[in-house]
Amino acid sequence: MNRRIIWLLTRMGINKVRGKRVLALVIALFFLYALVFHTSEIELTDRAAQLKEMAKSIQTLNSHSDLWHGRQACRHPSFDVNSPEIMKFVKFEPPIECKGEKDWVEIKGSRALITQEARRKHGDIECSFTDLIRTNDFSTQVGLTTKTHTEYSLESSDFVRVDCIGESGKRWNNIMAGARFDQDIFDRTGGTHCPRVQPK
Repeated sequence: MNRRIIWLLTRMGINKVRGKRVLALVIALFFLYALVFHTSEIELTDRAAQLKEMAKSIQTLNSHSDLWHGRQACRHPSFDVNSPEIMKFVKFEPPIECKGEKDWVEIKGSRALITQEARRKHGDIECSFTDLIRTNDFSTQVGLTTKTHTEYSLESSDFVRVDCIGESGKRWNNIMAGARFDQDIFDRTGGTHCPRVQPK
């Protein structure tokens, strides 16, 4: 067969050396084509097998009624939280006791009140309340300062700096947080997440 092809190529005016090269190229292309075609056929067969397996697993899942009737498909293990294996890591911690004096001011909602205990200890107390206004995510500014001997109502901000001085000259200060009543926020949220009763 090779002689015939070479003879044909020679007859067409192509010399023998060049004909052998062309013949080798034709044979190489034939083997390459056969290799690619055969491999893709194997891949197609494997893909068909994969699709069959996927269809079978979907049918198996559909047969489990627990998945589709509101029940939990994945059962979580039941552990005893007081088991010795866990309890060996739990250590008793005594309650936290803050040393020093209690706060002179306490906040209830939007009202900051000078406590009776502080009045008993330090006599008449004058406190300066300075609003801390958050202008954006990265900065704050100081608002107005109000002096009082009784209470302060948060109106411009939820945060306030408190500086107090008692009759004896003793001082106390802190930055405190409350929850002011803001009609704009109340209107924007529709009142569903805020108490409907306005603070007194």
